[in-house]
This record gives sequence, structure tokens and C-alpha cells, in this order.
Amino acid sequence: MALLWGGTDNDKIYIASRWVDYQDFGDWMIKETSADKLEMQFSEFTTENIAAFKENAAAASALTLELAVLREQHRDPSRQPWWEEKGGNPNLDLIEKYRPLAEELDKVMQKQFFLLPEVLQKEIQEHLVISQLLGDWDPINPFYKNMGVVEDEWGELHIMRLDFGSCLDVGFRGQAKEHGYHMAVNQRPAVFPELKHIFKEENAPFSEVLPKLGEAFDNLPYADYAKSISGNPEWAEFTRLKIAYRCVLLRQADKNIIADIIRRNLIDEPGSIAGLKTKESLIDVMNARIEALILQCGGLEKIDEFERNHQDVANSIRESVLSALQDHGQSFG
Repeated sequence: MALLWGGTDNDKIYIASRWVDYQDFGDWMIKETSADKLEMQFSEFTTENIAAFKENAAAASALTLELAVLREQHRDPSRQPWWEEKGGNPNLDLIEKYRPLAEELDKVMQKQFFLLPEVLQKEIQEHLVISQLLGDWDPINPFYKNMGVVEDEWGELHIMRLDFGSCLDVGFRGQAKEHGYHMAVNQRPAVFPELKHIFKEENAPFSEVLPKLGEAFDNLPYADYAKSISGNPEWAEFTRLKIAYRCVLLRQADKNIIADIIRRNLIDEPGSIAGLKTKESLIDVMNARIEALILQCGGLEKIDEFERNHQDVANSIRESVLSALQDHGQSFG
């Protein structure tokens, strides 16, 4: 389901919901029928790709079921969380059973992402870069949720992101990122595979400091999973240019567009949750992050060069941005 902003009537704001055929990666990638959909759309998805995808899907489906059964067996309404014993210590017996299966599932899922046609892998990388720009802590989680595949009305497959609840200065469970590091680390089940990319407290706050988008994921609590689906790092420079170009177009339409969006849509209650920024502080940080992205791309000159050298891509982005602006009663200056 995707949200569409409706109009206003007597100072009331209406939000309409449009149902779309979306499935999280954790559901879509474990279905053998997904290979058939890929074959229909992508000529480069070969017979060998189909066979490998279906074999992986069957293995991932079985592993997913085993893990779900283990979680259900250890759920106890009188005791939370499910991976702990009475007294709060991790359930070592469960760790021995659960972790190897989860590690095997991660390996199989990584094979599935590698098999996806390049255009879909690049869409995934774009969504990750946008999520990082917004400071999103949770673009993809250990259950391979929050990002997935949507089938449009013409039957074409695209990548889609859901749940932006941990963007900007908001962390997990409503805490501010400024004070939410320990919550982010401690809420992770002890039975999950150990992380290779360690989330550091210094990277937790939503600030002007921007990681190398599409390549560095140390500012994410679940960095391993973002890294595993991020595609070829050689694409990242071009991906950053595409997102930076989109930001430049938005600013051309209205130099105060970021400020207007934040002032119009966010609740400003400083002090209600410790560490949350005011709207004006968020505006400053978000604009600084966009400037940092432009610098990562080599400055406005490089973005102008991108527009000249990749006119088809630039035109497609311009049409997309213009359509979004028109939906909100704006246009390019």
C-alpha cells in the first residue's frame, strides 16, 4: 500500500491510500514463481538464472519456515523477548539452533540479490542512497523487510521502500537518535548472526556528517544487510549523481522546498522527547546533507556535466520530479 496526499476541504487534510502489489524481499525472493515474473520482463534473465533462482527460493523458503517455527516455539506471553531465558540471559540453546540457520539464509538471499537483473539491483542501490540521505536507520532488516518488489498495473517489476519511521532524528521505538544508540544495539536479538560491520555510537546522531552514500553503511544498526543488497560499488558514483541531480531540480523549483516540507509536515515539540531537534535545526541539517552529497559528486559542475552527458537519464529524472511537483501545485522556476 502506498500513501497519496489528497486535497484539503474546510482546513481538513485527507490522506488516500492506494493498494499496490507489493511484497517484501523476505517474501518475494523465497517464491519460485518470482523467477517466472523476472523471465517475462527481462530478456537477460536466462534459463540458468531461472533454475538457480528457483533452487535458491526453495532453500530460502525452507529456512525461513524453520526460523519462524523456532521463534514461535520460544514465544511466551509471560516472558519477553523471545530469545532470552528467564532472568534476561540469552538462550544459548536457541542460539545454537537459530544462528546457523539464519547465517545460511543470509547466504542464500545474497545469491538471490546477485541474480536479479542489473536494472533492479541499481534500483535497490538508489533506494539505499535516498534512505541514507534521509538518515534512515532501517532500510532493510534481518528479515529482509522494509524494501521489496512492487508489480505495477502493466505487470512490470520495480523496487519499493516502506516504513520511514526511523528517518531524520528519530531512531527506534520513538527515541531520538541522539540518545538512541543503546536502544538500537540492545533491541537486536542475540540469536541473530554476529554483525561484521559494527554500528558505532559516534555515527548514531542525525547530523551534517554524511557517509559515502551507496558504499559506506557504518551509520546503520543493520549495516551488513544494507551492504549485502547494495549492488556493485562501481555504480555508486552514478547513483549519487542521479540523486543529487534530483535534489538540485527540487531546489530550482523552490530554493526553500526542504524547509517548506519540514515546516508543513513535522510536529515541532522540542523537549517532548529528549534529543529531538526543532524543525529549524532539522532544516539546517537536511540542507547540509544535500550540500555534502553534491560535494561527494564533485560539485555543481559535475552535476551539470551529468545532465549534459546523460540526457536520457536526466530527462527521465526531470519528468519524475516535475510530476511530483505538479501533484503539490509547484513547477520548475
